[in-house]
Amino acid sequence: MSLWSRDRLRIALAPNGLALVRHNGQPGKPLASKSVASDGRDWQSLMPLLERELADPAWRAPRVEVVLSNHYVRYVLTPPPGKALSQTEETALVAASFREIYGNETADWRIRTHSQPPQFGLVGAAIDEALALQLGGMFTRHQYPNWALQPLSTLAAQRNPQRLADWWVLVEPGWACLFNAVGGYWRYLSSQPLDDEWRTQLPGMLEREARMAGAQPAGNPLTALIETVGVGNGILPVTPGWNWQTTPPRGESGVLALAAG
Repeated sequence: MSLWSRDRLRIALAPNGLALVRHNGQPGKPLASKSVASDGRDWQSLMPLLERELADPAWRAPRVEVVLSNHYVRYVLTPPPGKALSQTEETALVAASFREIYGNETADWRIRTHSQPPQFGLVGAAIDEALALQLGGMFTRHQYPNWALQPLSTLAAQRNPQRLADWWVLVEPGWACLFNAVGGYWRYLSSQPLDDEWRTQLPGMLEREARMAGAQPAGNPLTALIETVGVGNGILPVTPGWNWQTTPPRGESGVLALAAG
């Protein structure tokens, strides 16, 4: 990675607040970081706060990365298409799967697809189109021409092994995304709200999701990689049939951890 590509402003948007972290291309401590609390939990409540912060020239950077809490992202795994599809066909399949679940609400969403071999379903991620448009307008007004938007799960997955097996669980404040992988490809996913007792809740939640995915422990225990962002360590109670693995917790807490990296 070039120094220029590391010279960036990373912004995290989450319920109850946003965070900004300014990197200058050098490893180690960032130039500046800040979290801003919000009275609301929806993304609309964050827009005036971000507008105010972007007016400060101290955040100026050649590149902006916006990381979205998974609270603001919907996911879907389509049925396996059974054959190779064009990009247009992949988008249509993902959009149809979202409509089957959410109905006409999807007309106002921006949808992206993640391709997989035909024997696996396509992964779709959707956000409110209005959120992307408001961010684009804001960055234009404040002269940030080079910006990108990605869910927290996309950013976190880039740090993990390329061929995850069994389960990957991404935990952030109040939310968890559960992914089941076979040979490095996704075959099941789910998103669930969590509270402060999530460490005791998660084993039962995973067992239920494993039954739904048809991946119940049989003989050898299943492995789950627990990755935590902003909620401390991911150490879970000993659970028969499961092998827990954890990633090292980051020093930051809350929304600031979503912008770290």
